[in-house]
Amino acid sequence: MEFIGELITHKVFGVGKITELNESCIKIKFNDIEEEKDFIYPDALDSYLELTNKVLSKQVESELADYRLKKAERIKREGLKKEALRSEKARLEKSKTRAKKAVIKDFDSNIVYKCNYCDGGSTNGSMGYKGVC
Repeated sequence: MEFIGELITHKVFGVGKITELNESCIKIKFNDIEEEKDFIYPDALDSYLELTNKVLSKQVESELADYRLKKAERIKREGLKKEALRSEKARLEKSKTRAKKAVIKDFDSNIVYKCNYCDGGSTNGSMGYKGVC
C-alpha cells in the first residue's frame, strides 16, 4: 500500500498529508501546523488517526486486526514470562531460607556458651557460680 500523499485526519491537529512512512513511524504534515508530526505506526491509525480514503482505510483496518492479534499474543507471552520469573524467584527465596535454617541449625549445635558467673577454672575451690556450672 502506498500511503505517501494521502490525506489523513487527526482528532486534534485536523487534516494533513502523509509525507513519510516506515515500519514503525508515520510522518504527517498538517495544514495548520508548520512542522511535521511523527506518530507510531500502526498504533496511531488504531486510535486517533483516520485515513480519508475509504478503500485504503479498509485495507488498513485488516492490517490493524492482524496487528492487534500479534500484540495480544506478545502481551500474553510477556505475562507468562513474568509469571515464570516470579515463581522462579519465589522458589529461590524458599531454597535460600531453607539453606539459612540448615546453616543456623549446624551453627547452633557447635556453640559454646560462657557462664558470666564462672571464674573459668582459675581457682581450685569452686567451679562456676556457687560450685555449679
